[in-house]
Amino acid sequence: MGFILVLIFLVLIIGFLSYVCTNSSSKDIMMDNAISGMIVMGIICCVVLTIVISASYGSHLVLKTKLVTIEQYKESVNLYTKRGITEFTVKDVIVPGRELTDLKYNKYQEQMGRMIIDFRDSIISYNETLTEKKVLNDSWFFGWVIIIDDNMKTIKMGDYLE
Repeated sequence: MGFILVLIFLVLIIGFLSYVCTNSSSKDIMMDNAISGMIVMGIICCVVLTIVISASYGSHLVLKTKLVTIEQYKESVNLYTKRGITEFTVKDVIVPGRELTDLKYNKYQEQMGRMIIDFRDSIISYNETLTEKKVLNDSWFFGWVIIIDDNMKTIKMGDYLE
């Protein structure tokens, strides 16, 4: 709300300055200058407001994209965890807690480590952007120009892994 009020205030200030700073003593010329100044400043403020709202919407779309990417990482990590590890048996008895990497998954541990690091980095980036948007949305100054879904929540990595 505050951001929009500042823009309206700027339009009024420019209109007033255009009126006062006119060299002519004719009221018609002074009013024409004031109206022209307000129109020009109004157009500039509309462009600025459009840019701010567009940037907010763009970051909202980035958040949605990151959420989908996080879901894909979750599914991939869980799939590789289930399919990439075979149980180690001794004389047909399953030994609890002992697992061996199946040899058909070459460099499995490196791939899993890299995937988990990428997964973590995606969650960190998502949480940082979401927190910034929530703080800006809760402020009186930017509250009306920030676009965010109310149901978006921060993510804990442990909640996504089985």
